[in-house]
Amino acid sequence: MTDSGSSFTKQEVKAGLMVLFSVACFAGLALIVAGYRPALTGDVYYAYFPDTGGLNRGASVRFGGARVGRVTSIELSPEHRTLIRVGLAVSENVPINAGSEAFITQTSLTADHHVEITTGTETARLLEPGDVIPARPGGLFDRMDLMAGSITRVMEDLRVLMGVSPPPGPVAPDAPEAVTITQLFDRLDTTLDAGGVLITDIQEAVGEARPAVEELTRRLEAMEAKASALMDAMTGAIEGNQPAIERLLARFEEAALEASTVAARLRTVADTADDTLRQAGAASGSAQQLLETNRDMLEDALRDMRDTARHLRDFSETISEQPHSLVRGRQPQGRVVE
Repeated sequence: MTDSGSSFTKQEVKAGLMVLFSVACFAGLALIVAGYRPALTGDVYYAYFPDTGGLNRGASVRFGGARVGRVTSIELSPEHRTLIRVGLAVSENVPINAGSEAFITQTSLTADHHVEITTGTETARLLEPGDVIPARPGGLFDRMDLMAGSITRVMEDLRVLMGVSPPPGPVAPDAPEAVTITQLFDRLDTTLDAGGVLITDIQEAVGEARPAVEELTRRLEAMEAKASALMDAMTGAIEGNQPAIERLLARFEEAALEASTVAARLRTVADTADDTLRQAGAASGSAQQLLETNRDMLEDALRDMRDTARHLRDFSETISEQPHSLVRGRQPQGRVVE
């Protein structure tokens, strides 16, 4: 038989352990409810908010959506009476930089609030522990307030645009007159009415000018037909007389060749006569006197022969290069070129 005063049964030991475990669990739950969290090793930063909006001590701190720490303190700011200073304990090596911003938000309507830190920019300098992270509104309800304010301003602008409300604030003397939707529609109606009258005038003008346009079109068509008939007649005449024209051109070419030969001979005769005159001048004094007496007449004759030779040469060149220039008009009736 065991001695109950100096030893415990197994059942009693189990019961005691159960009581101790229950007390420990209750104490841990009480500490968690009270906001106690074990100390977190890392860097501490601060952010100032005008309203923490349900943020609690021990709430998560996220960097770009990843959990990197938690809120260590929420207290009145000693530097700014209108702001709340929030301490943020963040794990080491988190690249919080000067471009980062902190805001209070929640992942869903039923989730706890947490502090979200943006990733900033790639080239911004890194913040040192103890620095202040710039804060901005970013919570769900803050966004709803901003959206509500934006919608309110849009509605006010719509009321002004529709002419229901006057423009807010004083209007500068040199500012352009504000135009409402009603005025725009009135001007549009006036423009459409003027456009209808203009279209009617154009239709009447076109109707009045239609006979003249039709007459001009008929005359143009008749002129086109006459021009086409004239071209056809000219083409037929050229095609009908083409063999005769070719024979005539051949004869002109032969005449040009003969004229060129005659011109060459005349140049030779002129040169020979010139040489003869020079030789005769050197032969005797009496002949020289005779030549001096008749030199003007001889020089005129030589000059005429040279001019004749030049004219024949020019004529032969013209006939060779432009034989068609000798053709003038249609062939007379009853005359046949052989």
